[in-house]
Amino acid sequence: MNVFLTGEVQVGKSTAIRRFLAERPELVPGGFVTVSFPSREPGARWDVYILPARWSERDVIPGRRVGLRGGAGTVFPAAFDKEGVGLLAPPAGCRLLLMDELGRMERTAQVFCRAVLAALDGPVPILGVVKPESNPLLDAVRAHPRTVLLPVTAENRDGIPGQIARHLGPL
Repeated sequence: MNVFLTGEVQVGKSTAIRRFLAERPELVPGGFVTVSFPSREPGARWDVYILPARWSERDVIPGRRVGLRGGAGTVFPAAFDKEGVGLLAPPAGCRLLLMDELGRMERTAQVFCRAVLAALDGPVPILGVVKPESNPLLDAVRAHPRTVLLPVTAENRDGIPGQIARHLGPL
């Protein structure tokens, strides 16, 4: 089973995932998170990186910068195709794969998109976030027969970690 959260920006999707994982400290997930940092690029406000699910500052390297938000916005598909695909390969003993989050930046990274779709059929359950918009990758993730979609709102977000647990079962 794969569980994907969806909802408006800053409603608490990633926070719900962190709360779910905090209740299971023995669970070390594989996969990725996307993290934004203030940018030094002219006209851009944020550098966006694809990082391991459990990351530290040493993981923030230039090759993992997947895009710039703000200003004109820029995407680096090669970073998704190289670094992102590597992060999607579940390490030995991995019992959960994170994909936080899938959106519009990766839509032109064809190798990465194929790896995401292949992972949906894999043996390791996925917990992720999918933006509430339409593009071929996001539509395919939502339509996948093993995907459960949990909408997150300000009203229900406190109960989302429990819903994740019910859908994923024992890991």
